[in-house]
Amino acid sequence: MRRLSPYLLFLALWGFHLVSAGGTLVPYRDTGEMVVNAHTLGVAHPPGYPLYVLCGRIVEQLPLGNPSYRMNMLSALVSALAGVSLYLLLAQMAAPLAAICGAGLWASSPVFWELSSVSEMYTFALLGLLLVLMLARRIFLEEGKRAGTSFLLLSFFMGLGMGLRTDFVLLAPALLYLMWKRRRDVSFRAGALFFSFGLSVFLFLALRSAQDPWVDWNNPENLGNLLGSLLRRTHGGTLDLLSKNYSPGANFLSEMSLFFKNTAGAFTFLGVPAALFGLRSLAKREARYLTFLAAAFVVFGPLFIFLANMPPNPHAVAIVEAHYLVPQLVALLLMTCGWAPLLSQGNTRWRALAMAGILLLIGMNVRAHKGRGVKRWNLYGRDYITNLFRTGRPGSVGVLREDVPLFAAWERTLVSKERPDVAVIAQGLAASPWYQDMMRRQEVPMSPSPLRDAPDWNEFRGRISPRSFWASGDVNLPSGGPEAVSWGLSIYLSTPSSAEASSRLTALSEPLLHFYVYRGLYRQTEAPDFFSSDLISEYSRAAMRRVADLMREKDWPKAEYHLRSAERFDRDSPSVPLNLGYVRYQLGDVSGAEAHYARAARAYERILKKAEYYKSLPDVVRGLAKEAAETWVHRGVLAERAGRTEDARACY
Repeated sequence: MRRLSPYLLFLALWGFHLVSAGGTLVPYRDTGEMVVNAHTLGVAHPPGYPLYVLCGRIVEQLPLGNPSYRMNMLSALVSALAGVSLYLLLAQMAAPLAAICGAGLWASSPVFWELSSVSEMYTFALLGLLLVLMLARRIFLEEGKRAGTSFLLLSFFMGLGMGLRTDFVLLAPALLYLMWKRRRDVSFRAGALFFSFGLSVFLFLALRSAQDPWVDWNNPENLGNLLGSLLRRTHGGTLDLLSKNYSPGANFLSEMSLFFKNTAGAFTFLGVPAALFGLRSLAKREARYLTFLAAAFVVFGPLFIFLANMPPNPHAVAIVEAHYLVPQLVALLLMTCGWAPLLSQGNTRWRALAMAGILLLIGMNVRAHKGRGVKRWNLYGRDYITNLFRTGRPGSVGVLREDVPLFAAWERTLVSKERPDVAVIAQGLAASPWYQDMMRRQEVPMSPSPLRDAPDWNEFRGRISPRSFWASGDVNLPSGGPEAVSWGLSIYLSTPSSAEASSRLTALSEPLLHFYVYRGLYRQTEAPDFFSSDLISEYSRAAMRRVADLMREKDWPKAEYHLRSAERFDRDSPSVPLNLGYVRYQLGDVSGAEAHYARAARAYERILKKAEYYKSLPDVVRGLAKEAAETWVHRGVLAERAGRTEDARACY
């Protein structure tokens, strides 16, 4: 039975993750880009992820479902392999029963479960790291030639693993230091050679870039650009450019607090004492290996969090929490070593009781995190692009900004081939020379200037004329640029001379939100994850743009109708009750206006407190404070007209 355990566990984990995997493209960071790169053998964003792209290309050829689903299946398969690798490692360090429980608790942890259901490279990287951890432990325990062979394999997987996560190299100093004491058994020259063999996977980037693929990020066909991709120079060397707005280390303590809360939620607070017992046990038995684990925890935990320097807002947390996996893996190893004695007792009844308790924890984990982990029917991303493209005229040019909708649009036009006539422009990449070259090859006449100021937009509008030109709601549009006309989820950009066409668009936009596809619970506060929530917010913002048009036209009944639509999508938005108060006042309902303004004031109070906790940028806080002040001014005006002088004074 013990020999069959890894195979049975693999089938169980694969089935578990396969059932959870998204049936189509799931909204999560770079999933759309990864599917496109696997389909076209493209060069992904730095550091390029060549190993993932090559493996994805193989799986993408299978005649199973749609291409996005095949990539999600790949993540499920790799996650099952990672779970079995974790079991084999834990079985060597603790009891087999404890190892099975550890693997089950890990599979149902929220971050790992979610990443196992989407087309991302993180589970691949975790499998590579587990192989490194297994080989490192073998080196510490073996002697002579066996240790030397394990060191060569470890070196190869370290180099190959950099094709998934380049921060693998950060483990090298600790590994070399610990290997120095075993220098009689290992050959560092041979290790360097095997590391180079693994690292040679990055040659794919240069070779493929020379063939001008559709996605050719940073054009790494020469040595300078290739090194730039490996060092993430185009990203400023950071996890996200948002961190550039904060001084080094400004967000370290708040982010570490979030990390520990996330870890406790993944493995329950009972894991903390178990980890302490495991730490003590491992220190006695395998001190050198514990040192290596501690180095992995520090490098991928506190050090990475310090360098990432991300604020504790939901957007930043959604980006950084994928990198919690490695330190959480180390914590799980210690926890399993801590509870192993409970499952190794001679008393069968006691062992059964302990096993039942841990299985109960796993069941509680599954129930608590299934909202994030199960992506089977998450269709928010697919439906958003479907709805956005419904407003795109044939042969039009659309500008998008945020990664999730942008890459989903790439997937729809290049992989699904549903709207190949629409040219999709990335606002954030418009100034990059490699991107401009890439788009020119697609016969889109890019401007040499970034799409930032009004002259840039006007010049680009002239270049693509007479093609229709539109932008998604998340795009930053400057004043003085092309005339902006709200049309559902999109904003059409035209010249002032087309006022008649603009008025027709405005009239047609009235029923658009009613004819969109909505599959799922479209309430921003009840969305299963941050990225789905962000897409739902776009519908609320689209309704608010229509409200602004109607308020300018003083069509108060229709404005109220669309405000109610916006509220259905996003109940926590303070701007909705603020505008409802103004509309109700214009309709003569003073008491209703006061009630809405009071609700808006409470909402702004909550959101300003959140902004302080999230360490929001000063411009964001000032904008919210200005809107909150406007709410109190309106309340004061109503109180003053009602003769409540003291209430009005308090409001002002």
